[in-house]
Amino acid sequence: MRRVDPNEERTQGMAIGAEAVFRRRGSARRCLQSAYWHRVCATAVVLLLFAAGSARTHSTDSPSSELYLLEGSFRQRTEYLYELTLAPDGGWLEADVYMVPQIEQPWYRVHVERQELSASFPWLSTSYDENRHGRGWTSLRWQDPPDEVVVTRSVDAISEAIYGPITVSDPFPVERSALPSLAVRGLESTDQIQADDPTVRAIADAAVSGCRTQLEAVVRVLAYVRAELRYACGKELCEPVYRVDGLYTLQRGIGNCVCYANAALALLRAAGIPSIDASGFVADREESYAAHAWIAVFFPSQGWIEFESSDWMPAYHEAPVTFLMPQHISIHAGEMPGITRAEFSEAHRASFEVLQRPEVRTTSEATVSAGTSVAWVGTLVNGSHEACTMTLTLEGAPAGWYGALSESRVSFDPDGDPSDSVDILVTIIPAAEAAPGDVGTIAVSAERGGAAVGRIELRVTIGP
Repeated sequence: MRRVDPNEERTQGMAIGAEAVFRRRGSARRCLQSAYWHRVCATAVVLLLFAAGSARTHSTDSPSSELYLLEGSFRQRTEYLYELTLAPDGGWLEADVYMVPQIEQPWYRVHVERQELSASFPWLSTSYDENRHGRGWTSLRWQDPPDEVVVTRSVDAISEAIYGPITVSDPFPVERSALPSLAVRGLESTDQIQADDPTVRAIADAAVSGCRTQLEAVVRVLAYVRAELRYACGKELCEPVYRVDGLYTLQRGIGNCVCYANAALALLRAAGIPSIDASGFVADREESYAAHAWIAVFFPSQGWIEFESSDWMPAYHEAPVTFLMPQHISIHAGEMPGITRAEFSEAHRASFEVLQRPEVRTTSEATVSAGTSVAWVGTLVNGSHEACTMTLTLEGAPAGWYGALSESRVSFDPDGDPSDSVDILVTIIPAAEAAPGDVGTIAVSAERGGAAVGRIELRVTIGP
């Protein structure tokens, strides 16, 4: 496939919306570096880097269709242990320990059943504070500590991803004048998120061309980032200084999870979509060690919703990669304080139990009001496990209805990108004049080499 030309015009039919075409390059299979480093205000910081091999959650038998939907709940219970090892230098030691929050978002939830802090040396005092996004930290203070202090945060949590028709229908472009001040800050251009750079703006404009809903635009941008970037954390990025800004990442085409997040934030903000950095931990296998970075996007009707911005473990037959999975344990969102001025290292460990998995389907239905959007996330799988190009076609939208795919052609390259699944967002907007009881049956078909390999059918009924 080709790289997207920012100057290329996109075409749009009467009923079928513009469809993005991206070339898939690399896959951010594993974040090797803690996402916390860029918030640390320390003169000398030691980071513990975690390298972990590619892992996937276990799945049931493969569906015959290489294009399918997930519906229902994907729930996981996680026992998560975080250790912060501090090396004091002086009579006083202070550290901020980020706490795992309760989260309630449209398709991602975290219920913290237990959260406890302990330390190898008793602290003198504690206090708790939160930022404007409701993410909190506990400040600890010691007097005359020993040469090493280990702080442990242990958490028991149940996290859940919910799949099915998506009725978050905020229109695009986003009306800036209607945004609260906190969301407006998520449009700012910074030295790490260069939203006002002409190159960034051109890419963003091309990626979101023709979009009618904010969700559609967000997924288009994330699809571009995954298609055009290759995962790496080599010497050229990590030494002697960190270079993870969005513009540099887009120009180089490589980066780690922080790079992917900053590139996505730069493009989203350039497109007028409020967005901020988010990060936490991913418990995707026993004795998992991976810290990770992603993003959060402000929707006027919903508030902040988190999205995966890199190609984190596209779990075949389990969960779309664009949306947070139950393995994600979200901790940070927006500005947070530095951990400590002392030297430190971090370690993460987790064990988990999958409580419920979603159902794999090739049909779905929804009831919406006339003129109101509904969307589904389909999963396209390369069942051949060989280099190939697959094309997608949307058909059957009634006259005057809008239908669009986030991608219409996808190339898989197992040698350069081990990922064998891709998210496809299907957006449907019935005509404003559609009458109650009207029904539209929309089909999305996938082909490889001229042969049909998958098909999903979506039935949309106009409600009263």
